[in-house]
Amino acid sequence: MLFLTFQSHGDLAPEVICHPSIPDLLVLSGRRSLAHLQPSLREVVVRKDCAEAVLRGAHVYIPGIMGAPKGLQAGQQVAVYGDLDGQCLKGRTRPYRGRRVFVGNGAALVSRADIFVKQVSEGCAVRMTEPVSGCPPLGGLEPSRLFLQNLPSALCGHILDPRPGDTVLDMCAAPGGKTMHLATLMNNTGLVIALDRSENRVAKVRNNCERWQISCVRAFAHDANEFDSLLQQGPDIPDCFDRILLDAPCSALGGRPRLSYEQSAKAVGSYPPQQRALLETAVRLLKPGGLLLYSTCSLSTAENEATVAWALHRFPQICLIKQKPHIGGIGRAGAGLDDMQRSLVQRFEGSHCVLEGRDYDVDTIGFFIALFRKERL
Repeated sequence: MLFLTFQSHGDLAPEVICHPSIPDLLVLSGRRSLAHLQPSLREVVVRKDCAEAVLRGAHVYIPGIMGAPKGLQAGQQVAVYGDLDGQCLKGRTRPYRGRRVFVGNGAALVSRADIFVKQVSEGCAVRMTEPVSGCPPLGGLEPSRLFLQNLPSALCGHILDPRPGDTVLDMCAAPGGKTMHLATLMNNTGLVIALDRSENRVAKVRNNCERWQISCVRAFAHDANEFDSLLQQGPDIPDCFDRILLDAPCSALGGRPRLSYEQSAKAVGSYPPQQRALLETAVRLLKPGGLLLYSTCSLSTAENEATVAWALHRFPQICLIKQKPHIGGIGRAGAGLDDMQRSLVQRFEGSHCVLEGRDYDVDTIGFFIALFRKERL
């Protein structure tokens, strides 16, 4: 199916393997890196978020284009540059000399006139043939058959290990990848309550569940820290859970690829208090003997090891337990965890190092996972 999908879009299919430790995870290998690629002569300038998407395997879509040379026609080869500071004016014709980064070469599918004169507003503008990252094009994959996730994110469901018939809470669920994974691991039985504060983001959770024909998920636009008020929406909403997933709001310092980072130190420092408030709610809602998984896509010890150390001190009824599978590294020293506790948490640093030919286990986003059990006091 994957081969036919790539072939139908004119793309070279990547190597696909089953992950040896995660039975429902397919690994799509990237092509070799093209870091020394020579840019084509014609230059197309795109927004920074569009450039980051290209590095993840996307083609360039019309809304992302800021500038293109005069006379550009469909079929011509172009070099794609990301505008790092957002200073390129829409419709620029000359090469952009502000801070920019080359992300690859591709073939134009539309002309400059289509974009800036006829003002075509959607569709693919440049098919990337040589992204410098080597990441395979992923936009054409069938969303009802496969769900794209970074490896650490796909681990979370298996580590939390929900059982068929369990009652599960996903406290910060959107866009729903982990929610759906939990539901499938439960054979679409039991109940998953999925929360997010944004109605638009919750709509994505519902749409994804509908696409995958998942019926055991109930999604609500609700602040998890105000869970008690959710109980008023019906007697069938549980007040305690067998499993809780807290994929917490975070600074996203582990995000890859990232061409620049724009949050202030003050903003980054605001996350640990939010995370600790959510952990307090999670511990209260967790059944004795239940499991709580805490995760972030941050590299910050303040959001990770130090927050786990705080939780262990604040809540004597919870303890860290071993994670299966444990693919990442251990926790960092000097943030409040002893050596045993550090060995029980799982940290992905986003390394380029090759690990016995399995670089897909380390060449990931930055991510952190801790698994707690609530003791029966």
